[in-house]
Amino acid sequence: MLHAAAAFVAFSASLLVAACASTPVAPNVGPSVDAAAPEADAGMRLDAGAAVTFHEHVEPVLQARCQSCHREGGSGPFALETYAQAKLRGPALAASTAARRMPPWGAGPTADCAPQRQFQGDLRMTEGEIATLATWVAQGMPAGDPAKAPPKATFTSDALTDATHTLTIPRYRVAPATRDDMRCFVVDPQLAEDTWFDASSVVAGDPAVVHHALVFLDPSGASRAKGGAAGSYPCFGGPGIANTSLLAAWAPGVPPTRYPAEVGVKIPRGALLVVQIHYHPADTAREDATSFLLRRRAATPTWSALVRLIGNFGSAPTLLAGPNDPSGTPTFLIPAGARDHTETMEFTMPASVPELPLATMGTHMHWVGTNMTVQIARGTAREGQPANECLIATPHYDFNWQRGYSYDAPISQLPTIKGGDRIRMRCTYDNALENPRVARALAEQRLASPVDVRLGEETLDEMCLGAFTLLSPAF
Repeated sequence: MLHAAAAFVAFSASLLVAACASTPVAPNVGPSVDAAAPEADAGMRLDAGAAVTFHEHVEPVLQARCQSCHREGGSGPFALETYAQAKLRGPALAASTAARRMPPWGAGPTADCAPQRQFQGDLRMTEGEIATLATWVAQGMPAGDPAKAPPKATFTSDALTDATHTLTIPRYRVAPATRDDMRCFVVDPQLAEDTWFDASSVVAGDPAVVHHALVFLDPSGASRAKGGAAGSYPCFGGPGIANTSLLAAWAPGVPPTRYPAEVGVKIPRGALLVVQIHYHPADTAREDATSFLLRRRAATPTWSALVRLIGNFGSAPTLLAGPNDPSGTPTFLIPAGARDHTETMEFTMPASVPELPLATMGTHMHWVGTNMTVQIARGTAREGQPANECLIATPHYDFNWQRGYSYDAPISQLPTIKGGDRIRMRCTYDNALENPRVARALAEQRLASPVDVRLGEETLDEMCLGAFTLLSPAF
């Protein structure tokens, strides 16, 4: 088993072909629901014409689907814990849930991609819950009888409050600019021995300019010389250090990573961390001091989590022919004004990769992206294992609400990936002004109309990237 795990670690460098990802890398805590549609309905089944009141019908829905963020001290911009708070937002609640903009959950089945397993913590509302909110608003948002209200809900903190290590990057001045800034910061965790961790979180120092952050492990310490006295250096596409691996990733909407009891990540004694931060252009100078939080575990776990990125750049993924390729040559090009444009990439796992469980899947694009599917065609399927399987689809993809989607299954029942398996990633894009995210991104760049979009790191570039959290025997 040690030989197989070592082979996979060696292989991992070939998958780090991009420097932009945003997925928590452990199962998210939450209720289990069916992959096709949420099965738990927090609202009551209502007869046609029945009266809908806040305390009896609406409050249970808000507790189940909204208050984990929208509560006092939560990450949401306003609370939805009282009748007065909900009434103030009632029409917006009905509209945003009917359009499935809220609650934020990008994953779901599509006509050609329906994952076979449930995802943990599915926030999608049922049709009954959406109808409950719409009917309540249509009936004038009555309060009803407070005696019929459910008990007050309790929630865990959005933050990693039990972190044992807080590592802060050197304070960095983000200068006024019209282009994105990619910067790598060298951070020394000062570990005197090999140390296992089971939770982590990135806390953006200035969320207005921090586009995303990646944390790389540098076991050789070579990044120290690159950082110099400033402790940082410009970087594009990756940290520019040999033998690095991805430890964690963050973008807007990503909660802390919390691994299950038998899983962890190891940082060797004397290793350095390289925190790569992508900064948005800023109109005025700003200062950032982003932090990386870790929680130490007491014992060696059974499994080591390996975050691997597949897609985007380099020779590893093969770009397939697309609808707008010039002269029939596969080219990553999303023409200005194009809607429902697709780009597809394939990657075949090297033969040396052992069969490993896949715990979490994430998809990553930028502002133009609207949907991404990841499918696997197995070179050799075991008995009872599908030869072809959809791993994830994100038909409600939103750059502002990125996250990992963790399978709600024991490790023995997770999907697996091994050498010879072929991974296909198809990304769908909308590069027209009708896409509000495109309109907003163009406004930030002071542009009046869409432009051709190509593969790249900056705001008006695009990506097609799958983030895979695989489990390898710990060693």
